[in-house]
Amino acid sequence: MRLWTSYISTILTPILLLLLGIPFSTPNPTDSRILPMNPYWRDFYKAEFKVLTLIGNDIDELKYRKSFTCPIGSPTNPTTWKKSLTYYLHVLVLSARSFDEAIIRMKSEDKVIAFAELKAFGLPSIESAQGLKNALYSLLDKLITQRRSLQVLDEEVELIPGHFTPDMARPGNNINQLALLIEGGNIVEDSILQGQPEVEVDTTGRKSFAKIFEKGYREVSLFSEAAMRASVLLNGFMHGKEAFDKLVADLRPEEDGEGDDEDEDRVARSWTIPGIFERIADFANCWEVSLFDVWDSVVNLLGPLPEPGPPRWVVRGLDDDINQL
Repeated sequence: MRLWTSYISTILTPILLLLLGIPFSTPNPTDSRILPMNPYWRDFYKAEFKVLTLIGNDIDELKYRKSFTCPIGSPTNPTTWKKSLTYYLHVLVLSARSFDEAIIRMKSEDKVIAFAELKAFGLPSIESAQGLKNALYSLLDKLITQRRSLQVLDEEVELIPGHFTPDMARPGNNINQLALLIEGGNIVEDSILQGQPEVEVDTTGRKSFAKIFEKGYREVSLFSEAAMRASVLLNGFMHGKEAFDKLVADLRPEEDGEGDDEDEDRVARSWTIPGIFERIADFANCWEVSLFDVWDSVVNLLGPLPEPGPPRWVVRGLDDDINQL
């Protein structure tokens, strides 16, 4: 009989992996091993505390970014709504619909109206207008589909403990839970009853945990690339054409300053259709940094668990020095 010490270290890992499409298996005698709490797990925890804290801080940073700096967003949260991914996609969908209406006017039997509308958008023919409309909708469909995957990632990252999130009287408790989650670890109840606590760890736990952030990093990288390609493509048709700019002009946030706000790292982007696609790419880049930081620390900084025998193992520290303990 086992005592699963927390929801996070037992239920969360399968949920994260299932929803993110990452294969996993429940620990069993063939892919898990037992470590005595003292000295093995405690010594590992103490030796790696700085790196575990760094990982926790990186997770906190990711949570902050996805909540405030570059949120997916919802109209139910007016504070961040108009600088969110969802708002940008909403504006682009509305602009595509407005362009649909313009195309209807281009098809008018009144040749004067039709010609004037084509001229306003700088398009040579109704066929070119239709092609541009189809390209715009195709690009939006891809980004909207990818947004759903990011929404899943957003929700699951929120469940992973950082250094200071969720709020606890002792932040060290979060780091302990994070360490267990990274290693797929659980406390063995029988060992507690016997007065010699032990931790069962999944030998693939760390790899599976890192895979969550690696997969998320790859997703947002592809998302950013798709948005930038869309911007470049559409800019070739829309640059300097006021009729296209008017499609989104009324939806520009009042506080928008094209980069002149409290976020010093934000790149100035025009409030045009290509510019909004660039803002979507910036959103993805904002997530990308923190996702990579977590993955990098888990894979390249965190030292290995001790092997059976005397408590001796290699520690990879923040300064990349290798120390024998």
